[in-house]
Amino acid sequence: MALDPPSAPADAASTARRLAAAAAGLRGRAARLGPAGLLAAGLVGIFVALVLVGATGCGAEKVLNDQAACPGATCTADVQGRRDALAALDRVSEVQSVERSYGLDRGSFRSAVLGARVGGRAAARTVALEALDVLQDWPEHDTGAAVVTVVADPPVTVPYVALEELELSPGQFDACSDQRCAQALEEVRVRVGQDYDDVEDLRWGLVSGTLEVTARTDPDQVALVAAAVRRYLIEIGARVADRVEIEVRARGRLTLTLRLEDGLACEQAPGVIGCSEESERFDLS
Repeated sequence: MALDPPSAPADAASTARRLAAAAAGLRGRAARLGPAGLLAAGLVGIFVALVLVGATGCGAEKVLNDQAACPGATCTADVQGRRDALAALDRVSEVQSVERSYGLDRGSFRSAVLGARVGGRAAARTVALEALDVLQDWPEHDTGAAVVTVVADPPVTVPYVALEELELSPGQFDACSDQRCAQALEEVRVRVGQDYDDVEDLRWGLVSGTLEVTARTDPDQVALVAAAVRRYLIEIGARVADRVEIEVRARGRLTLTLRLEDGLACEQAPGVIGCSEESERFDLS
């Protein structure tokens, strides 16, 4: 595979785009062939050369490893254009930030944080979906993963809740005496206190073989704390009940984040990067 030299009138941006396209193609082949396949196909040298061009200039670095954000020192005309388009959406009161990035190893990504006149999660989701459409319709930039966060402006207080469940199978968890079970639960309490601030009212009670665990914390920690309690119980390995139900609650300003990957959107829990396996996936249409 050979790269034709650019013609005389071609500018740096044109050269960079051609290099990026070639690199993207090689990246796809690399994923399919693996290192040994690349070596056999004689593509390793070309792939390395493209990366080195991106590291040494020639106009390619901005495309192969690019990042821009508005407002800020790296604000560019195209990012400002998306910011203006987001500001024009119905119910958007403020565009706090818009960012885009591209990396040879991670592909295209863009994000936005918006203030919006919304009274509940349904309205916030509608605004977030509209904003995702704006970010995907980005002239001269490939579509990719995107994240939009909508914050109620003026503030609206809403409840947050995270639920986790765990089956404590006899073959996987050790039977424990009342004293050992109490020690295991106290260890959970200690570890939560060590790893997370502002966790209150961490309690548990046994109801018909089910250990019900409840707690309160900040909105950006509800999912993290619930998952942590489940993880601690697994690591401790004591069969404190037949099953465990964990419920962590909070109240705070309405904030909703939608994440778009592989053409499907899902709601991303506060404080978490990515959507859980249980999250509903839906397309933008």
